[in-house]
Amino acid sequence: MLNEQEHLYKAWRNEDFYEYGDFAKSDFTEWGIVVLFYACVHYVDTILNRDSALPHNFRYPSRHEDRNTAIGQCSSISSIYQFYQSLYERSIEARYTHMSFPTSYFVNVVTRVYEPIRRCCRKALNLP
Repeated sequence: MLNEQEHLYKAWRNEDFYEYGDFAKSDFTEWGIVVLFYACVHYVDTILNRDSALPHNFRYPSRHEDRNTAIGQCSSISSIYQFYQSLYERSIEARYTHMSFPTSYFVNVVTRVYEPIRRCCRKALNLP
């Protein structure tokens, strides 16, 4: 189980890798989706870890299904539930169906799905 600083470090590393990879200008947009999804996983896990109102398996999820449910029950991030579900589903497509995403679709996912998740999580964590 990672602690708060370890989760944040992993989120930032994923974001750094995303920037480094310049995925919107590459043929590997599916990996850009995966990297951003895992950045969100670590932001979300940091927030869930802090929420003492959640049951233990939701505060420290070891399965995506538990995390997905916990997001809907966590008052500070429940508003991102549908965005997170969408990013989760795109990451599954990228990882397991060999789907690649056209650049315009990828950019849309980044701006309309990932960015709202990131903004909400960083606000909940009091991060700039």
